[in-house]
Amino acid sequence: MRLVKLSNRSEGIRNLLWTFIKSLQALPYVALLILMLFFIYAVVGMQIFGKIALVDGTYINRNNNFQTFPQAVLLLFRLVVRLLLFRLPKIDKTVLTLLYHIPFKEHICCE
Repeated sequence: MRLVKLSNRSEGIRNLLWTFIKSLQALPYVALLILMLFFIYAVVGMQIFGKIALVDGTYINRNNNFQTFPQAVLLLFRLVVRLLLFRLPKIDKTVLTLLYHIPFKEHICCE
């Protein structure tokens, strides 16, 4: 409520709030674009790498494969989170570490 009262007095804050609201309106389109890219790369990965045999103890195992569509999407998600973990030095890595282990939490707990 204070921000609305303050925005009536200041032109700069009003412009800042207007820009923020307009950028939030574009957020669903950005999310849809990311989902479409994940879908395309998952399907391409299934076509190229879907028939590779799973071998425990290697990088291609029951957690990392493109044999099914959900596995392919989860693998791509893990790759993106891992990229963020190791490429961006100034972010809080606790949240990203938790995100990295969410899809396979049952395998982590039970192994």
